[in-house]
Amino acid sequence: MFVISPDSLTSRVCADELELGLKLNKKLIPVLYRNPTKASEMHEKLAATNWVYLRENDDFEGTIPKLIDAINTDLEWVRKHTQLLNQAVEWENSSKNNSFLLGGAKLQDAEQWLGEATSKEDRHVLPLQAEYISISRKVATQNQRKLTITMTLLVIAAVVFGVFALISRNQARQAELNARASEATAVANEQIAAACFNLGYLPGSNKSLITKPATTRVALGAALELLRPGGVVTIVAYPGHEGGGKERDAVRKWVGELSEEQFEVQYRVSPDRVQAPELSVVFRL
Repeated sequence: MFVISPDSLTSRVCADELELGLKLNKKLIPVLYRNPTKASEMHEKLAATNWVYLRENDDFEGTIPKLIDAINTDLEWVRKHTQLLNQAVEWENSSKNNSFLLGGAKLQDAEQWLGEATSKEDRHVLPLQAEYISISRKVATQNQRKLTITMTLLVIAAVVFGVFALISRNQARQAELNARASEATAVANEQIAAACFNLGYLPGSNKSLITKPATTRVALGAALELLRPGGVVTIVAYPGHEGGGKERDAVRKWVGELSEEQFEVQYRVSPDRVQAPELSVVFRL
């Protein structure tokens, strides 16, 4: 609202405020309080806009309600204009950092506000506001695409790990059956051609019931005593479960103490997975 009088028309401060408001597309309501003099210069936008007359001899009681109506006309759209302008300026002053952009429901509201600007002639959107909303939508779309790709990769990874877990479980069960068969053959023939040790816990059972380093060493020693020349012992240790790391270290120490003249040892370790299963193969020469 600009109050027109000879004083306000010659005021530098009033002129600067008027220019700023027009630059920011602010709603302009000129109120004539005192008639300008012939020497008064008036901004063309101020002169071209309908005035509200509130001079001493004008009808105050009849004009004030009209002034209030003019102020309240399209008030919500004007308030949103101010809010988005402040946000856009803050974004611009922060070197257009993406953290200041709109998202979610706020972005949808801003896009709706932008669309409503075309419904009335006196609604004007600043280029900075339009750019702010446009960049917000662009970044929001990019983030949504990234999220979709990430979720897709997670689903694929879950499927792969599930298949791997199923294969590992079947292999563990088969290894257990092989070990039991080898044990039965050893009892019958006193000497065995192979022994398989699948340490840790039985898949699908109580995970607190696990093999222990001390008893594992005893069992490995007994297997070597029954192993015939050319025979092989395989040991799979799982450091990923509680207590598995200590058992793996115990197996490493036991294998390292074997005589190189009587046994050949091979290892299978995944270098890029710290807690991956570790395979030790012992051949009797």
